[in-house]
Order: sequence, then structure tokens, then C-alpha cells
Amino acid sequence: RNKTGALPLVLVEEYDLEAGGIGATYLRLGEALSFVRHVGEAAGFEVIGEGSFGVDAFLACVYVIYVYTVLRLRMTQEFNKVMPGLAEFSRRLLGVYNTEEQQHAGG
Repeated sequence: RNKTGALPLVLVEEYDLEAGGIGATYLRLGEALSFVRHVGEAAGFEVIGEGSFGVDAFLACVYVIYVYTVLRLRMTQEFNKVMPGLAEFSRRLLGVYNTEEQQHAGG
């Protein structure tokens, strides 16, 4: 079974999310989320916001891009023709339907 997910995609390879038990695993997960938040802040992403929302949204977008890329590479041309573009696919998966572009276009 492949171990995929947004955190493994953005963490260094040496970082292992699994630990001896469920409690230790969740502790490692919390450390990883904190690491991602601090890296974002150090890179100047102050708009990441308070709490975990900014990190969660970032990781969701990372995974959307990963899934989109894998699907486009592995699926048939017929499937790719009916699959929405990355921006639309991201909005659908995240449940964001009323974008600023649509508001300015009168949609």
C-alpha cells in the first residue's frame, strides 16, 4: 500500500509520521503540522492565519494538486477530456463555489 498524503509530500523524507502507538503517532502529526506552519511563517506567508485553518487549507491544496497530477498521468485521454481543469477541480474538492472571479463577472 502506498503511503500518500499531503504531509508526506511536503515533509523531508527522513520525517516519519508513524510512531509506537496511536498517541505517539498523533503527537508526531501535531509536530509535523507545527513544522509546516513555522515554515510558512518563515517564508512570509503571514496570511496563514491563527489556528490551524491556514495549514489545513494549504495541505488540502497540496493534495488536490497531487491527485490531479496522478489522475491526469494515469487515466485515459477520454477521462482527461471530461475532467475539469486544476482550478475548477480544486474548488470542487474544497467545496468553494463562489469565487472572487465569479463575483466580478456577475456569476
